[in-house]
Amino acid sequence: MDEIEKLHSVLSKQNLYTKSLQDFRTQFSKPESQGKLYQVVSEQGLYSKTQEEFTEKYFTPKAPKP
Repeated sequence: MDEIEKLHSVLSKQNLYTKSLQDFRTQFSKPESQGKLYQVVSEQGLYSKTQEEFTEKYFTPKAPKP
């Protein structure tokens, strides 16, 4: 399970997001929507680091591990 799937799972369990993982990926594919999502998760106490760290962790493509 990658980081975005983990985030979707947590938000779904908290009833903060009810759509599919694919919808989640699509809805939060742009920086503007990622910023809004960051505001929600930080206000809910689900993420305590900076917005830059949030974006890096969940929305920056990672190089495959060798």
